[in-house]
Amino acid sequence: LDAALACRPGELLALVGLTALLLVDTCLGLSRTLKAQKVELAFAVVALLLQAGRGAAVMEAHAEARAKQVERHRHPALCDGEGEVARSPSFAGSLRLELRAIAIRCDGSEERFASDVRLYVESPDEEFARGDGVAFISLLAVPEVYANDAVEHPRLSLAAREIVLTGGAPYVHRTRRGTGIRAWVDRARNHVRRRIRATFSRDTEALARALMLGE
Repeated sequence: LDAALACRPGELLALVGLTALLLVDTCLGLSRTLKAQKVELAFAVVALLLQAGRGAAVMEAHAEARAKQVERHRHPALCDGEGEVARSPSFAGSLRLELRAIAIRCDGSEERFASDVRLYVESPDEEFARGDGVAFISLLAVPEVYANDAVEHPRLSLAAREIVLTGGAPYVHRTRRGTGIRAWVDRARNHVRRRIRATFSRDTEALARALMLGE
């Protein structure tokens, strides 16, 4: 204040003008920040609504596909089919294969249908990768799901993966070798899995797979 009073009138006017400009710039900056935050919030809300709508559509489609399979096969059915490995194979007690099956036939029927299936293979003779074509024989059924308050509802995972039928498969054979980056990644994972099996004891093998492969 003393410095301001000591200024000549012209200098004081310039000081006031500079202060006013700084205040205006600060206000404009705050305004732009608030507007940007509002825009970001609006985008976040829209994205959340779109994701919720997509999730509801996926759940509804899965429920319809599940109901159709329940109507077709109320009990486990012996099926054979052909398909393609859709997701990276994993091992948890048994090999888990998720296939996009294009031709499934059950209980000797001539009717064939398509469905995403999850197969559990106890003692696989071959290794598989995404993109591989496979032929299989399996006892398939619509999986029963039970809610548990402590964990995510399993139907959410099945719907996200579009899995409608599951079952044990005594026979799975690769008919075509997949190509591309995803197949190479899965073959690298198969190699790591083999090394873990050769290196670790049965008691620690599962822990090593969990740490190295996330299984």
